[in-house]
Amino acid sequence: KLYASAGVLSIVTQRPVFDGDDKSAFQVKIKGGSFGYITPAVRWWQKLGENTVTSLEGDYMRADGNYPFRLVNGKYVTEERRNNSAITSWHGEGNLYHTFADSSNLQVKGYYYYSKRGLPGPVTLYNPVSDETLWDKNAFVQVKYRKEFSDKWNFQAQAKYNYGWNRDRDLGPQYSDGVYSATHRQNEYYVTASAVYRPVQPLQIALAQDAAVNTLHSTMPECPFPTRYTSLTALNVRYRLNGLTVNGVLLGTYINERVKAGKKPDDLSRLSPGVSVSVQPWRDEQLYFRAMYKSTFRTPTFNDLYYYRLGNRKLRPEKADEYNIGVTWSILPASFMDYLSFTVDGYFNNVTDKIVAFPTTYAWTMANYGKVHVTGVDITLASAFSLSRKVQLTLSGAYTFQKAVDLTDPDSKSYKHQLPYTPRHSGNVSAVIDMPWVDVGYSIVGVGKRYCLSQNIPVNKIDGYAEHTLTLSHEFLFRGYRLDLQGEIINLTDKQYDVIKYYPMPGRSWRVTGTFKF
Repeated sequence: KLYASAGVLSIVTQRPVFDGDDKSAFQVKIKGGSFGYITPAVRWWQKLGENTVTSLEGDYMRADGNYPFRLVNGKYVTEERRNNSAITSWHGEGNLYHTFADSSNLQVKGYYYYSKRGLPGPVTLYNPVSDETLWDKNAFVQVKYRKEFSDKWNFQAQAKYNYGWNRDRDLGPQYSDGVYSATHRQNEYYVTASAVYRPVQPLQIALAQDAAVNTLHSTMPECPFPTRYTSLTALNVRYRLNGLTVNGVLLGTYINERVKAGKKPDDLSRLSPGVSVSVQPWRDEQLYFRAMYKSTFRTPTFNDLYYYRLGNRKLRPEKADEYNIGVTWSILPASFMDYLSFTVDGYFNNVTDKIVAFPTTYAWTMANYGKVHVTGVDITLASAFSLSRKVQLTLSGAYTFQKAVDLTDPDSKSYKHQLPYTPRHSGNVSAVIDMPWVDVGYSIVGVGKRYCLSQNIPVNKIDGYAEHTLTLSHEFLFRGYRLDLQGEIINLTDKQYDVIKYYPMPGRSWRVTGTFKF
């Protein structure tokens, strides 16, 4: 699944770590802030034996979310307040980690999440009312086993069951009986196994096999009640010698979908190759040149295809050829500087039938763009300075230029126009000063202008914005206990902006976090 994705965010739960001979550790955290926001959370780490540890954690969150904003109507400006923005949610999970006598290890996780939230809807003149509510439930259980048979053989297997449920209810005269209500339930059964073989030191060969079954049950009219069978097979070969690393992968995708009502979608099968090269010219210099080519193949999800208003049953799979070249360099240019590192990447993606969320007058729906070219540059820079023996300054920044244009139809009014909600320019900068008495952080996130529809014309333009955040924090230590306090002022300049057109974001707000560990 990793190779099948254009980009992956990998999140790994922190494994419990204990101080000295301690067999347990506790953490209590509470966050509070503007607009009725409060989140208490607890965590318990426990050592059950020399080779077994567990963790339990849970949190609760609620917020009113009815923040003020300015509504501009020609020459008239009024102070309004968002409504139907309240949210309540809670989540709990448990983890078990066990190491066997042969050094193989087992991880087990159970997870549950529930939320109820109001959907405030777009801001329209003289109609501030929104009565749509969304309920979500998500639960899963997963197991992972890993074993190293020798220096040459490594094996791991994982299994997961995921349950997703949501209910959408909307009130209004546009519905025949004054109310719309739909419930969706999804199940996923997922197994994966992979083996790594190292015949000689520079060469590594890996084979991975995933299998998944997905089902959807819904109260929507004409729901096809689909069942999808997915097989993903990836062969990976890596060669690493001195400063050269070459990695090649061949991914095979096969999807069969069956329905209880309506027309059955065609089976899908595809081979997707990929190759990457990294070169370190000098072993004592942290300088790397890299290049990559990757073919990806994305099938629409059940949400993309079948959900009310959002779904589009005519969606085609998205295919892309991705090219990337980049440089990474880390140096120590001066004695007062702890490090200086930067990366530069240039990329080009040739995408066919790109799947995007396309805004319409009243709702969003999924759509294909027949042909899209994406050209971009990513730049990052990070550095740290020791201003004194106890004071350190850390600086970081990132900039992205992305030109994503629609090349589907030369006769279309949107031909060669930037895709909706895709800024050409975006980036962020941050500075953190670590001092004995307080740590101070300041960050700015900037996004350039975008367009809410396919045509890049003034009426569709969304202005760019820059959001400033100031953070103060300090850690208190006493008798083996630790208390972390942090305060934040978000959107310090009180800038009003839209991420989505007609959906104003909050102005200046604050948040305080206290974390007690014992």
